[in-house]
Order: sequence, then C-alpha cells, then structure tokens
Amino acid sequence: MGSEVSAGRTVPVKFSLSGDEGPDIRAPHAPSSRWVACSSSAPVEIVESTASQSGLTYLPATQEYQYNWKTQKAWSGTCRTLTLDDGTVRTLNFQFS
Repeated sequence: MGSEVSAGRTVPVKFSLSGDEGPDIRAPHAPSSRWVACSSSAPVEIVESTASQSGLTYLPATQEYQYNWKTQKAWSGTCRTLTLDDGTVRTLNFQFS
C-alpha cells in the first residue's frame, strides 16, 4: 500500500521542486486526502482538504518543502491517499494503525 502511520499523528511530508518557488505553490484545496481501499490506490470517497496549523514551509538547507499533515485518530485501520498539487500531481498512499 505505502507507508504505515499511527492515526492521529502529524506526518511531515517532504517534497522537492526546483528550489524555493515561494509559498503559493499549492492549488486551491491542495493538499487533499481521500479514503482508499487498502488493496487499491483508486480513490473511493469525496476529497477532504487537509488542514495544517504549521502550513507549508521551505527548508533551504535541503531545498525541500515540508507539509505537516495532521491525521485523525478515526482513520485507524484504514488507508488514505494524500495528493499534493503544485502544477503536477503527486500522490502518496498511507495505511493507518
């Protein structure tokens, strides 16, 4: 499926572009999260916008962005996909325990 994560934990999601593209790289409602069947990566539920109090930050030392994704305890035992949208679509799959 993908990475296994403890439900309710904040997951630091790091990704790289071609350097610091500024804070406005996200499309409206991105990143987004959906429930998926654990045996498949095909989304089967309505998209939820994710909320992060710390938001999106750029890490100059590694030339990466970091998005701190706050997951929900209710997701335990399920799988979800997180989609980043910076002009290209990047999808990450997670299984929650």
